[in-house]
Amino acid sequence: MIGSVEVRGFKAIGADPVSLELRPLTLLVGPNGSGKSTMLEAVALLVQSIRPRRRIGLVWDGPLVNLGGDTTPLYHGNNTDQPLHVQVSVQPPGSDEPIRVWFSVRGETADRTGDWEQGIGVGAREVVFQREAAGPGAYRKVARLSGAEPAVSVNVSGSIDAFLDRGLFVASGTDDPELQGRLLAWQPVADRAADALAPRGVRYLSALRGGPLMNLAASKDRPRAAGRYGEDTIRLLSSVKAEGHRSRREYLERTAHRFGLGDLQAGWSGGEQLTATFEDPGTGVRLPVFQAGFGAQQALPAIVDFADAEPGTTVMIEELEHSCHPDWVSEWGIVLAETVRDRQVQIVGTTHAPDLVLAVFGAIRRGIIDPGDVVVYEFRREGGVVRASRVELDRRGLPQRGWIRSFAEAESRLFDGLLDEVDDSSVPPDGTGT
Repeated sequence: MIGSVEVRGFKAIGADPVSLELRPLTLLVGPNGSGKSTMLEAVALLVQSIRPRRRIGLVWDGPLVNLGGDTTPLYHGNNTDQPLHVQVSVQPPGSDEPIRVWFSVRGETADRTGDWEQGIGVGAREVVFQREAAGPGAYRKVARLSGAEPAVSVNVSGSIDAFLDRGLFVASGTDDPELQGRLLAWQPVADRAADALAPRGVRYLSALRGGPLMNLAASKDRPRAAGRYGEDTIRLLSSVKAEGHRSRREYLERTAHRFGLGDLQAGWSGGEQLTATFEDPGTGVRLPVFQAGFGAQQALPAIVDFADAEPGTTVMIEELEHSCHPDWVSEWGIVLAETVRDRQVQIVGTTHAPDLVLAVFGAIRRGIIDPGDVVVYEFRREGGVVRASRVELDRRGLPQRGWIRSFAEAESRLFDGLLDEVDDSSVPPDGTGT
């Protein structure tokens, strides 16, 4: 489970960092283009860049997110000389304190490895890996250790531009066993953080999901997740139905039913194609999931990921309520709360729906989820600078400082004079009323 995120110099977010403290259920709201998805993509970039198969550099196109071939626009203002910085903290099982890991990269593109700095920290202790000039045209790779003990520097063997590379924790050019031990002690810390985040600790679903995309994957291996476009949804659904623990299957069936997908089934139906069907509540006829309403198709990849994910997994989702009527949006509020409570899955999602936020607040008031397990951030872009402010909630799940500003402003414009007109139109022509 991710505890915090800090992003700087990436896409919409400039030199002023955006820092978020996450909770089991975290909602990001705000106008289009205000930086909400940027935060999710930054986390995805960090996670899929951990110990990549190709030895060095950021993984721009990986299992979580595809950031395209031309990576220059991913730097804020196309300025590749400014650092692209991403940091997350995570508290794996067995760790007394959160572990923060981060990288700061200049000038890296899809074709060229940039100037790297990366680090790991626990509390006041930290190790930072960077290159240091060692003469004309030469440099050395250095680890700087600071914190509880005196700060020291030591040369390292690993690749500075390979995120959390295990070779970074091997000192070179020194016979001092104490110094070697101080550096090597960070390796299991890095291993715990890496294992908590990748490859299955974080999942990502983009707003482009559902429909025919749900069965596009070519591999027949068991998928690790529903996929960024939901492309592995049918295969993962089939696996959960066939192999999942009863609690997973019951959760899946109960939750799918909320979105009109009764008696959801998946498996081989002849040939080489997996299929998934449901019982249409209106006709009682079995239909392929591709014939379900689009809101149900959008919900299904998320539901399957929730059912399959291990406790502590983080599922990031763009546009949680995609294509759903307010009736189903209210169901989403219950589903999110129950998933966090019962499945112990962390959900970090973006939304443009005021009714989804209200539905989550309603779940708090009904006692489904504790207010301390929910946080809402409102994003705004003011003068080109992205700001994220926390919406403070009271014990009842109500915002302490009034309704969310961007929602209130839009609703005020939309309803300006409309309610008076609606009231007037309800009076019979003879003016008698009822």
